Amino acid sequence: KGDAHRMTFSTETMTSDWVAHAVPDFTVQSCVDDDCPNEITSTGQTPTVHITATDDKGRTAIDQILFKRTTI
Repeated sequence: KGDAHRMTFSTETMTSDWVAHAVPDFTVQSCVDDDCPNEITSTGQTPTVHITATDDKGRTAIDQILFKRTTI
């Protein structure tokens, strides 16, 4: 429990830093064998990790899907 940061990068330079305070414990789910929500995988991208958290009242605090960066 505590703070969660969502940092965005362009190449090696951080372009933004969003902070959520008083974040509850979260769950990290590997997206292997279609474990992630269908509406995410139907985009044609393959998700890598699904991160979720709920507050003390059961409301969604974090719902983040991460994708592996493509290599060129």
